[in-house]
This record gives sequence, structure tokens and C-alpha cells, in this order.
Amino acid sequence: MDKALMAIAKGETPSAIYGETLREMNANGLFDWLAHWSDDYGWRRLTTPDEAQAAANLGEAVIICAKRKDLTQSGHITAVAPEPGAPGGLSAVRKGGKVTKPLISQAGATNFQYRAGNFYLGNQFQAFGFWAHV
Repeated sequence: MDKALMAIAKGETPSAIYGETLREMNANGLFDWLAHWSDDYGWRRLTTPDEAQAAANLGEAVIICAKRKDLTQSGHITAVAPEPGAPGGLSAVRKGGKVTKPLISQAGATNFQYRAGNFYLGNQFQAFGFWAHV
């Protein structure tokens, strides 16, 4: 929660107390948290799927997070998988040399290890972003 995040920024270590210093967030909440706090905690926002795939290929942890228009529905979050080492030569989809569908992996209602996708462009989402953490 905000108060605990400010304490951490000051070098303090607040106790983990549900409802006081921490709370659960769905993907919509995670999008807002990333948009506000990510750079304070080692995440950097990327601007294109090409940048996201390149960062994942370099070994960075990369996520795509999308916020729903209807906030009573959860948004979506997934990891960008590195292409090196993907089975069967699976890779992102590129057009004109630029990634249009990153190689993603997810666990949730639908689980899969590797698939090229751009779910975040769905009209059910009001916003999306790519973030990388070293």
C-alpha cells in the first residue's frame, strides 16, 4: 500500500500486514501500480512489442499488463518469453523486421508455455504497457 511503499523508499522495512501495509491486486490494479511506482522498484516501461521482446531475449523479466475498460472485470498480465531456447524454434511474429506479436507465456484460466500473441490490442482494454526488470 502507498504508506508502506513510501516507507520502503526511505529504506525502512515495514511489516507485512494484510489490509494495512499490503493488499491483493488484480491485473487492473497491477497496471495502475506499474504506471505509478514501477521506476521506483527497478522496472522500466518499454514502448513497443519489439523493445519488450528484445529485453526478454537479453534475459530481463518482461511483462505485458492490460487494464480493462470495465473495471469489474480483471485485466490481463502475461510474461514475455525469450526466443533463445524456446522449443521447436518458436518465436515472436515480426512484420517488416519489427515484432507485432511477442512470444508470451502465461498461467491462469488458460495456461500455455509459448505462443505469439497481442491480446493487449483487444477492444476490452483501455490501456496496456510493457515493463522490464533486470
